Amino acid sequence: SSRRRTWVLRPPKAGPARRRLAGRRALASMWNRPSVAISADAKGKRLLFLACGPRGDVQPLVALSAGCKRAGFEVLVVTQQCHKGFFEDFQLRVEDCDYEDDGEPRSPVAALGANAPGGDGGPLNATSWRTMWELARDFRPALIITCRPCSAAAHAYAWRLNAPVMEVSLQLLIPTSTATSPEGSIPCCRYANWIQLRRRLFREWEASQLPALREALSAEGGDLDGLWSCFQAHLLDTLQPVAPGPIAVSPLVAQLPRDSPPELSAIGPSGFVVVSRQDQLTKADEYFGCRNVLRAFVDAAPGDPPVYFGFGPAVAGGSKHLVQLVVGAAMQSGKRAAVLCGAADLGPPALVGADKELQSYAERCMVFVRSAPHEWFFPQCAALVHHGGVSTTTCALRAGVPQVVLPSTSEQRLQADLVQRLGVGVNLSSLEACQPGALAEALQRVCADSAMIARCKDLGGRLQAEEGLKGAIEHIDRFFQEKVATGQWESANRRRRREHTALRSGAADGCFTWLCRFLCGVSRTNFAPRLRGKA
Repeated sequence: SSRRRTWVLRPPKAGPARRRLAGRRALASMWNRPSVAISADAKGKRLLFLACGPRGDVQPLVALSAGCKRAGFEVLVVTQQCHKGFFEDFQLRVEDCDYEDDGEPRSPVAALGANAPGGDGGPLNATSWRTMWELARDFRPALIITCRPCSAAAHAYAWRLNAPVMEVSLQLLIPTSTATSPEGSIPCCRYANWIQLRRRLFREWEASQLPALREALSAEGGDLDGLWSCFQAHLLDTLQPVAPGPIAVSPLVAQLPRDSPPELSAIGPSGFVVVSRQDQLTKADEYFGCRNVLRAFVDAAPGDPPVYFGFGPAVAGGSKHLVQLVVGAAMQSGKRAAVLCGAADLGPPALVGADKELQSYAERCMVFVRSAPHEWFFPQCAALVHHGGVSTTTCALRAGVPQVVLPSTSEQRLQADLVQRLGVGVNLSSLEACQPGALAEALQRVCADSAMIARCKDLGGRLQAEEGLKGAIEHIDRFFQEKVATGQWESANRRRRREHTALRSGAADGCFTWLCRFLCGVSRTNFAPRLRGKA
């Protein structure tokens, strides 16, 4: 039937359908010019954006790099194949670093996956890291800007180029004794639990990135001191950065802990950095598509707003389990629903062999789409069910709509706890263990809670009024004015290079120092080794 043919809508890859948007994209770029006048010290400076990892980490860099270009910086983006078109759609200069081990470019994939639009790109090999380094070396940036998945590489390249590096923080992962971490809730162990979380993140870098980076940089010769030699080196660069990056978190939803390192406390949150609603309504369909389908679905029942379901690229339990969970919850709660298939391919084929009642409900009351303009679509919904990804949670908070969060990682559990603490949704604790009945009950509860709905609308309105992108660009401008032009960064960087050399020489803190940190609160915000001689 014609209804069946609209279950899964694959946006056009290229051709006339995409070219017809060119005029609207140009107009939208004029509408969204940030009112940021940067200083003469920053004008024309070369900014290198290194963007890899999941789309949720990359999307804020898309908005920031486009804003920096419009403000007067010279911008180059180096990214993975799956994100290249995303940046190109914002008229940015982009280079692809995805190469096979034999030096050949990675082949595009036809189906959605790691290297397709919306995927996470998968791990980079030594050839890809070397390509990224060569592009950085040839560009000679005045500043490198990156996100957490690419942080280790950015610091290694910055060391060799003697350039500053900023990491855009999308979450507050600061070891503190004043807040509970996903690793544990015992009050006396809060700081130790945060350190455990950071150590786990470092081990992931150590296993997936650092060996390939070492191989890539060793091939060209030169020292490797810029690579994190130990856990303390990672903490030093990320918690006490010489060039602190924008903290792209709204002060309305989170504040830095009182015991944060002074390097971070001095800047504070700048606000969420998002791709604007107008841009999402005019950019290519691979990233914010199926707009007409979603608009028709919303308009088909004006008094019955749908529920949104979306779970990012990773699916716990498999797509079949998750699709049946989503359809079962929608059916039991009596809600119309829009499901984002995403890279996990959560489409109707996963319902083959399932209960006929589920298949019938999905056909009558649900629509499945490959991509969606969240900034426009979320406010049209009655509730949002998602995995707690950073960018998804940001859009959901700005939409002013109740949320049900089903996290599966430590970082997602942080977002789920934030939503529940703000009183704008519920945290169902685990995606893997969730059953349709529990999810349906949570949906009915948030949709009927008038106090929660009022809180959501109030918070969403205040977040919409923020100018996080402007704040982030102004932060970069101030860095060039106050730190680079005055020589402060150069002086601090000389000391940081000595600190890394000392750590590589065995000056890392021992067990006694860490015991004092855990038990006595000594040096909890200082991870620099002691240096001998002049600084």
